[in-house]
Amino acid sequence: MLAGGAKVELEVLMKASWKTALWTLVLLGGLMVAAGCGRTAAGKMEGFVPVKSSVLDSVRYDAATRTLTLAFDSGDVYDYYDVPSEVYEKFMVADSKGAFFHNNIREKYRFHKW
Repeated sequence: MLAGGAKVELEVLMKASWKTALWTLVLLGGLMVAAGCGRTAAGKMEGFVPVKSSVLDSVRYDAATRTLTLAFDSGDVYDYYDVPSEVYEKFMVADSKGAFFHNNIREKYRFHKW
């Protein structure tokens, strides 16, 4: 389903050269992300919990492996290893998830970007 303006854009793209069409789609995609339409799909993946944060979209914690997975609003997803359950529990009740992340997780645990 396309919004009114998007329908007109699509018709214009269909008449344009493929290079022009490609670049227009890239630019439109960037505008959608900037407008908040490009949030990560991690919140829909199994085990992820949405969080209220200006930086983070959702989180997942695996107690068996002590792996904390953070999905950011930018779409980036990181695994942090050997995170104690106490840190995860404090993170989940923190008033500012972003501040807690920066002060207690970011440079304290090994990580891998997806």
